[in-house]
Amino acid sequence: MGKVEQTMKLVVLHTTKLGDNSLMLHTLTEKGIKESFVVKGLKKTHASVYFSPLSLISAQIVPNSRSTISLAHHFAFISPLEGIAADFTKTAISIFIAEVLFKLSQCEIPFEWLSSQILGLNEATEDVENFHIGFLISLCEVLGFKITPNALAEFGGEGIKESLAKAPANGQARTRLCNAVIAYLSYNLDIKITINSLGVLSEIMR
Repeated sequence: MGKVEQTMKLVVLHTTKLGDNSLMLHTLTEKGIKESFVVKGLKKTHASVYFSPLSLISAQIVPNSRSTISLAHHFAFISPLEGIAADFTKTAISIFIAEVLFKLSQCEIPFEWLSSQILGLNEATEDVENFHIGFLISLCEVLGFKITPNALAEFGGEGIKESLAKAPANGQARTRLCNAVIAYLSYNLDIKITINSLGVLSEIMR
C-alpha cells in the first residue's frame, strides 16, 4: 500500500526557485527533521505568502509518483507572525535564524522548542537586538553542546567572557559573539557554517 496524503506542521527555512510557477520549500517538520517539498502552481494559488523565513504553517503533503520528494499544497498559518512582519529588526533576525537552521545539516531540532522561540521573537517587546544571541546559545544547548564563556573565548577572542555574562551593548559586540557561537557550532558539528545574513544583521544593529 502506497503512502497517502497527510497534513503536516512545518517551519519555513528557505526556498529555491524551480521555475516561474514552482519552487522547492525547505522546512523543519513537526518530526524535528529537515525535509524539502515541491510546491507547484504558485501564480494560481498565491502560496508564496506563506513562505517567509520562520513562518509556522501547515500543509497537505502528497507523495510524488515521479520523485522521492513529496509535493506540498493547501497551506495555512498555524500562527500568523504579525509582530515579525511589522518590525524590520525582527524580520532581519528571522532571516538570520532561518539561515542558521538551514545550514545545520543532519541536525534534529525539536519542533515545539523552535515554535516557542519563533513565537517569542514575534511577541518580544524588549531587548530584541539580543534575541538572536539568546537563540544561538539555546540552540547549542538543544544540540547537546554546553556553552561556557571559556569555550566561546577560544573561538571569539577578547571580550567574549564579558559578553556572555551580560547582554552585548553594541553591534560590534553582538557580531563578535555571534561569530564565536557559530564557530563553536561548526567545530562541534564538524561542518563549515557560513551565515551570509549576519552581515546584514550587523549593519542594522550597529
